[in-house]
Amino acid sequence: MDFVISKVAMSIFALLVASVVGGLLNADMFVRDDSELSSILETLCDHVQRLERCGPGSKTTWTVPFLAAGTSVEVSVERNVARCVSGNGIEMSYIGSCLHLWVWDGTELNESQLDSLDESSGVVRAVSGQTLKLYCQRVLFENDLRNLLFVDAIS
Repeated sequence: MDFVISKVAMSIFALLVASVVGGLLNADMFVRDDSELSSILETLCDHVQRLERCGPGSKTTWTVPFLAAGTSVEVSVERNVARCVSGNGIEMSYIGSCLHLWVWDGTELNESQLDSLDESSGVVRAVSGQTLKLYCQRVLFENDLRNLLFVDAIS
């Protein structure tokens, strides 16, 4: 009788262990949201760096992706910082180049005007499936031409 009871107890224990391990090893266990968010920001930064190297007149678009699990993310850009948010995860990245969020009207700019435009421009936001337009434009700046990088959300 003890033999049967011990086998039943071992079977119940084995089922408990299997259910716990099965719950821990779900399909998304090896896909971390924060690493995906970092990867998304890295791709955006690569686009900006490539655009900067290409110089004035160059433009590109970038569509904000979904996470591997299909979850939507929001990417926001403010001057030289990009942020990616999804659910409880958030990642931030320094872009390396100052992105301007306003549209140049063709007038000559100076340093204080440039700072004022940047401070008042706010934040550009896009969610998964939406597209950001990135472009490099030569603007008249203190009697000279300067290359500036711009970003805008496409509706």
